[in-house]
Amino acid sequence: MICTIQNLILSISTLEFFFHIKNSRKIFINKKACRNLQAFLIVLFLKAAQILNISPQDCLVFEDSPKGIEAAQKANMNGFVLTTMHPIEDFEMYKNVKGFEKDYISIKI
Repeated sequence: MICTIQNLILSISTLEFFFHIKNSRKIFINKKACRNLQAFLIVLFLKAAQILNISPQDCLVFEDSPKGIEAAQKANMNGFVLTTMHPIEDFEMYKNVKGFEKDYISIKI
């Protein structure tokens, strides 16, 4: 059995222009990974890097949860935190965090 991920990560219209996988609607991940959110996210992040043909170390994961940032760290990816759900203090233990913003709208590209 597989999980289908709809609208992979890139739902923000200002960022979609830069990514050629924006319309990818079928990324298949082993169901076993879907039982554990962190394992699921690690597989998802690594699959996205593979599709883009980018090494994990060159990726930047936008996340609003400590578990998501931890998953990015375990996938050897840097993270950028959106403080929509958690305060900055909840992310202090993660060494892969490269920045913080309150939401996607505030990010300056």
